[in-house]
Amino acid sequence: MKKIIVLTMLVLLAIGMPVLASDVTFGGDFNIESGSNFKEGYVDKFDLTLDVTAVVDDYNTVSWEMELASGWAVIDNPKLVTDIGAAFGLNDFGVGAVVSSGIFESANQEFVCITGYEIEDVAAVEAALIGGAEVVLTFADLVNVQLASDFDGAAKNWLVGSYGTVGPVSAEVFYACEGDALADGQLIVDALFSQEMGILALDAGAGFWYDLAGDEDATPISREWKYGVGVAATADVGISVGGGVGLMGTSQEDHILDAVAIDLSVDPLEDLGIDVGIYLNTYTKPSGDDTPMLDHIDFSVYKNIGAAEYRVGYYYPGDEAVKYATFRDTSLNAPMTELDPDGGGFYLVVDIDY
Repeated sequence: MKKIIVLTMLVLLAIGMPVLASDVTFGGDFNIESGSNFKEGYVDKFDLTLDVTAVVDDYNTVSWEMELASGWAVIDNPKLVTDIGAAFGLNDFGVGAVVSSGIFESANQEFVCITGYEIEDVAAVEAALIGGAEVVLTFADLVNVQLASDFDGAAKNWLVGSYGTVGPVSAEVFYACEGDALADGQLIVDALFSQEMGILALDAGAGFWYDLAGDEDATPISREWKYGVGVAATADVGISVGGGVGLMGTSQEDHILDAVAIDLSVDPLEDLGIDVGIYLNTYTKPSGDDTPMLDHIDFSVYKNIGAAEYRVGYYYPGDEAVKYATFRDTSLNAPMTELDPDGGGFYLVVDIDY
């Protein structure tokens, strides 16, 4: 009860912000997920967030997030963003400069998020900044240079890179050091091609992640390198029909092709649709490995009622899933994953962004 009271006080405080700022906007998300196999039990998740953004003046914006999840009320990501380029007139010369400071996680752009599973998104870097700063320089609205670090130099968290979009192509290259020696960081690069051609919309991209201190025989999260490739297409033929395929592999010899994810969608009406996801384990399996190729199938139907989405689905976790629980928690829409191998069954998801 005290946690709810604290959250309510924070909300009331946020509502009073117009006195201090010229413009305050609110947004967030309300999400409920539940699923059951009607045998061992069920999984459930509740999450409520409130995003607050206060424009203080022509150059400064303050933002933070309040979240109520699993009975805990927290305030997260407090951040001050200052438009240095506008303050010093640099924008008149085609140069933008924005400085962010606070307690937040700085990350790269992650252009290659193509399929619903997003396993192709290997080029993901999030330098945990417990009190940090970030500078983004923009040149001619084409090329951006990003530099981020935490205030505590002993933590050795750094992120530096460049990204931009020219026509249908978006690309980035970044180097991140997350608590390691500066020379033991991770290099990432990815590029996305996105184009609409008549009734067809096409996305195709690839990413590569290389750990200078990695080991090709280590656990999946710390192997020497990994790659991802994805392609997706959507056609408007009176109804919307789309699909995508994502591939992911790592440096370990028998995991060069580690997984394939397929998602399919049919939207017979603007606010009614069907989604199907298929996840395949495609790595070379050593003798005695019981892991089947079919990891899981996720089938669901959703209906939008205004801004709210109601989804009902069925999650099939593969043959004898209890024998092969993995490190993955990947799913398309189901709240049940391989981390809960007996969690197959029907599920319900209710979500609204506001």
